[in-house]
Amino acid sequence: MDCKDEAILGIPQMTISEDRRAIFIDTPSDNLVRLALELMLDTLNAAENEDIEHGADEEFLATLRNRRREILSAEPSAALMSLNRFREQAKMLHQLIVDHLTAHPGDRKLPDHSIPVEASIINGLIRESVWLHLTHTAHTRPSDRSRLLPEAGETITTLAKELTW
Repeated sequence: MDCKDEAILGIPQMTISEDRRAIFIDTPSDNLVRLALELMLDTLNAAENEDIEHGADEEFLATLRNRRREILSAEPSAALMSLNRFREQAKMLHQLIVDHLTAHPGDRKLPDHSIPVEASIINGLIRESVWLHLTHTAHTRPSDRSRLLPEAGETITTLAKELTW
């Protein structure tokens, strides 16, 4: 655990480890939402694997996740800390997206808009994918996360494609 917040709240859901940030920036992709979600999953799974290596088992980790949810529901100050961490992670992710689009202009989908605007839209899709996943999968197993988080992103982009203006 890096800090007291992490001990209480766990690893932020939108975390991408330092080594995976370089992968995000350096890897060309036709779907930055999917790439970011995959790297977040890799980071979260690696952290859980590390916990298991240090003696935690799946049952303990499930109990810990449930307890953290209970704390967030019962403690407004903890919920505020969690939202602030979510915001900070989104800010960091926005910069990663800007860096990626600058390095790989061929990955851009909205060339008529500035890179920061396109990065904000992509970041919003990622944020909402994580949020949708978190609010609808409270009692799923970590092994389901690898399927459900990308499905949340796919659901949001499918809906967006159906909107008419």
